[in-house]
Amino acid sequence: MFEREYQKVDGLISNWKQDHQLWIHLSGDDGSGSDQLIQRILSDNASRFPVILYLNTDLAPFSLRNQVRHIIKFAAANNPEQFENFLGQFSVKLQRIVTATLTEGRQEGLDDNNDDAWDYNLLYHYLEFAAAASPLIVVVKNIFQEQNEQLKKLLKTLQRNEQLPLILLSSAASDIQFAGNAGHRHNIAVGKRSVRETEKLVAAHLQVNTIAARLITNQVYVKSGGNQRKIRFMLEAFYRRLVSDSDADLASQLDARGQEIRSLPDDIFQHIIESLPENEMDALAFLARLQGPFPERIFLPLLESYQVSQASYTNWMESGFICSDQFLGETYVWIEWQLWKDYLKKHTSIERLKNILADLREQVDPKDLSQPLALSALYFDIDDSLTALKFAREEAALFKKAGNYSAALERLAFLKRNLARFPDCGINREDVLQEMGPVQLKAGLYENAFETFRELRDGFDRSRRQDWIAASLQMADALFKMDALSEAHYILKELKIKDDVPPYVLALSHILRGELEQNFGHAKYALRYYEKALKLLPDVQDEELVIRLYEILKDIYDGIGDRKQQQILSTEIAASLQPDSRYIPALKLTQIQHLIRQNEFETALELTWSLYRESERTMDLKIVAKSSIYLSEIYGYFSKWYLSRSHLQKLHETKILVANPRRQIQIMINLGSVEKELGYYHNALTLFEEAMALCRSQHLTRELYQVKVQLGHLQLLVRGFLRAHQYLKETLQWAEEHQEQELAILASLFLSSYEIQQNRRASVKRYLEKSKSLIELTENRVDRLNYYYYAASYGLMTGNLKETGNIVKEWSGEAKGITKFEHLAQWYNGKVMKETGDLNGARKELEAALTVSRQYRLPYLEFHISRDLADLATSQSNTADYEQYSAGMQAALQVFLERVGDEILRRQIVESNEFSEIVKKIRA
Repeated sequence: MFEREYQKVDGLISNWKQDHQLWIHLSGDDGSGSDQLIQRILSDNASRFPVILYLNTDLAPFSLRNQVRHIIKFAAANNPEQFENFLGQFSVKLQRIVTATLTEGRQEGLDDNNDDAWDYNLLYHYLEFAAAASPLIVVVKNIFQEQNEQLKKLLKTLQRNEQLPLILLSSAASDIQFAGNAGHRHNIAVGKRSVRETEKLVAAHLQVNTIAARLITNQVYVKSGGNQRKIRFMLEAFYRRLVSDSDADLASQLDARGQEIRSLPDDIFQHIIESLPENEMDALAFLARLQGPFPERIFLPLLESYQVSQASYTNWMESGFICSDQFLGETYVWIEWQLWKDYLKKHTSIERLKNILADLREQVDPKDLSQPLALSALYFDIDDSLTALKFAREEAALFKKAGNYSAALERLAFLKRNLARFPDCGINREDVLQEMGPVQLKAGLYENAFETFRELRDGFDRSRRQDWIAASLQMADALFKMDALSEAHYILKELKIKDDVPPYVLALSHILRGELEQNFGHAKYALRYYEKALKLLPDVQDEELVIRLYEILKDIYDGIGDRKQQQILSTEIAASLQPDSRYIPALKLTQIQHLIRQNEFETALELTWSLYRESERTMDLKIVAKSSIYLSEIYGYFSKWYLSRSHLQKLHETKILVANPRRQIQIMINLGSVEKELGYYHNALTLFEEAMALCRSQHLTRELYQVKVQLGHLQLLVRGFLRAHQYLKETLQWAEEHQEQELAILASLFLSSYEIQQNRRASVKRYLEKSKSLIELTENRVDRLNYYYYAASYGLMTGNLKETGNIVKEWSGEAKGITKFEHLAQWYNGKVMKETGDLNGARKELEAALTVSRQYRLPYLEFHISRDLADLATSQSNTADYEQYSAGMQAALQVFLERVGDEILRRQIVESNEFSEIVKKIRA
């Protein structure tokens, strides 16, 4: 079977160099047999290429993030040793977090929809790890039957690396337009079977000789259209009984039968039904009435209890009456051909299901199923109404939890329709409506939600005023989401809400009034209502409402740049939630960000360390990554560069932690900047070049110029002035054109340093004035502290010591608490004192700065400060001190040059005007 198509696929795989990804897509009409072809391909290649991922979107629509985790968990279970080796690359803490998160399926907190989808990232790196040992096969059946964002993310993950030795084997009803390298993408049509293939299929399926197979083929081929599924059904309908009768004259019987063959599906199905025994029809009637697939582990015992043989079950599979497939370790069965399923439902009595459903009632608990099933309607059809209602309630909750809102609403609507007839079932209609309305809102069915809440409200009498008000507010909320602002406003206006209502009701009313005012363009009035609601949150005790208000106010405060209120907001929101809320870690990250902005580094460090330690408990890789980034930043302010470097290196090397390319680039920039501070220039250059390549591959322009400005500064440090000027000028031009002020400030400051090296005073002044004017707009303290360094350098260059002294004084005052700038300010204060003649004061300041340089192992600064001290000793004719500081200067320079790590860069530094004479003295 499938010889033509198989030869094409086999040729592609045989010629595959395993140095790139190969995507083979099979397309064909319903019943063409692409599933059987896939199974043949997998079977024939099983010894060479293991299947790492297998997904059938017909069986389980790929719509939820947690399905990625199930896929990883399944892959890990199938290859436990390999997965253990994969995790062994990471720290014990990260191994525990990954294992626990996959096991427990913890919900995400804030920012669920951003690019930091660590589960997809983990899947990719596991594929990458596994592919290093052996090329892999990934199967995605019915790939475009279920188009949604999660499936698109999965496909993007699979195609992330064109060089990954991966065969992506997919199927769908039609061809697809591939993205990427067209040479590695192939559409293969699975067409109708040939006469010869049909003859082989007949012989194998019915176990008949060549002559009989040829006769049957002549009778069915044209009428089947070469569709292999239809061929199988026709064989079962018109020939199975005939060939089973060993005493019959087969040839003459086949001749006679040829006149009776019908090709209409209903004729085929009718003959099949007539040929099947009652017990088999019961089982098929049950499957036909199910909305989705059914676990084989439950279905097979049912067949056994109904005396359906294993041979019959096997024949059903081979004939296409039913099909089966795997989903994450569980085998499911279902009726695939919709026409056949519909016919069975129409032509079999529901009475057939009574015994089966009675058995299932005792054996199946909906909560124990790996995928929710809708069995409740079947129980209702056989008049077991109490079981139907009980199951419907449980099924609705399970579908809702799985994110399948349409199925959940279907079950809730079923309950709503039928509860009145069964008042003693123990299910409250009011509870059903309360559950239905929010699900309708989540599903975007706002008009339906409005009607549900109105129906709920109409059921309340005067004694339930608070409930009546709450339902009215939910109606207004639905109207608001429908953009029916006037109607929502009318409802709110009519409500006379007093302080005697529960805090939740009052808070919701304030939020809704705020949203209306905001949409009417009354921003101030809106903010008043939101802030009234904020005061009520500690007593609200409803996570969804708390987070809803948080996201509204966060956007407002972000928009007006009110950083103080942003910090207050995140603190108050966190206090309104339970300590173990999944939202707490993200709120703490926001608090840390605000603390850093306000230069409260001690407090930020304490909170960040606490969160980093808690990340194992919260089981969130994103929290590990983000808290590590903040720790590295805070340590940099304290000049604890080695601690900062350690955190950044872990982030850079542990690929599963960071999925977002922008964040990956930022980590490379930050780590390169730390390497630059410590004098490891080759390491920094490598990181910046790697970051630049990633920027270009991801088309990230802003990040590209963030890298270029750092490369420009690095080239200044290694005396590559031409390249430095090129990078910095390009960056400044782009930043000014796109109003990227912080980038423009940095480029201007570095260009001022370049102009100092060229001894062009007017140009230095121009760049400093440009950066100063921008800093006054941004009010960024770190940019201002950086500015003081370059302004002081310019002051010493021009000999304007009074103004330079004032700059250094301001610098010292503002740098308190930030070790890096305190250190630099102290050094420059010593330089100014030396130039003004306060030699004793200069020596004291410079020696203190030298101690800090040695403490934090910064040889570049140690060299420069030692040189200043040696010059100071010369001016005081202090030979002993000169020899001491000169020796220290030479030792620091040697350490610094060793750290540079690249012979070309080292030569550039050594041969520069600044260093050549000193190096000659050292070598002499």
